[in-house]
Amino acid sequence: MEEIIKNIGWPFVSLVFSIIFILLFRKSISTFITRIRSVGKVGFQVDAGTAVQREDEKRKQAIQELMDIDRSILRDEVEKSIVEDLQKKGLEVQGDTVHVLVRHLAATQIALDFEQIYSSIFGSQILLIRKLNEVTDQGLVRVFLEPYFEKLKELYPEVYAQWDMDIYLQYLLDSGLIIVKSSKCHITIKGQEFLVWLLKTGRKEDKEL
Repeated sequence: MEEIIKNIGWPFVSLVFSIIFILLFRKSISTFITRIRSVGKVGFQVDAGTAVQREDEKRKQAIQELMDIDRSILRDEVEKSIVEDLQKKGLEVQGDTVHVLVRHLAATQIALDFEQIYSSIFGSQILLIRKLNEVTDQGLVRVFLEPYFEKLKELYPEVYAQWDMDIYLQYLLDSGLIIVKSSKCHITIKGQEFLVWLLKTGRKEDKEL
């Protein structure tokens, strides 16, 4: 080894080792350089906190951007359900990464659910939940809904001939878009957010039937 070093020369060997050192520790060196505030007779003056704070701020900003999905009561409920399910299975529910993934999973589940509902819902049912949305607090008693359904039976006898009001409303109940309380039909939070989703995605509301 000494013979090889003598033949190629110490300057060249030093250069090689310097390059290897830089390649191995380039990240640490880069971080150190960004922390240098000044160079003087006594050596380097290093800002120990600036780089760390900068990285922490970048991380927080990235998390905020990933978590910045439109505020939604329904999404909060789905997130809570997902977290509870994870806890029951003994899985980790803490940490920024988990929170981001849970939020996006909740948003995705809602979007897929709305897509599925839209593929099956009738245009007249969309109109009905719009009417219910106009009277969110009061709701509508069945006597006001019966004429609406009877008119549909006249327009589409081949579809609704064997239907009654209960069958017509059942899909909306099963989908969680409406609820019956004290003999009145009310739109749910999910129903309201479904209407918002229709607007945002540009879906047609005047579907057939």
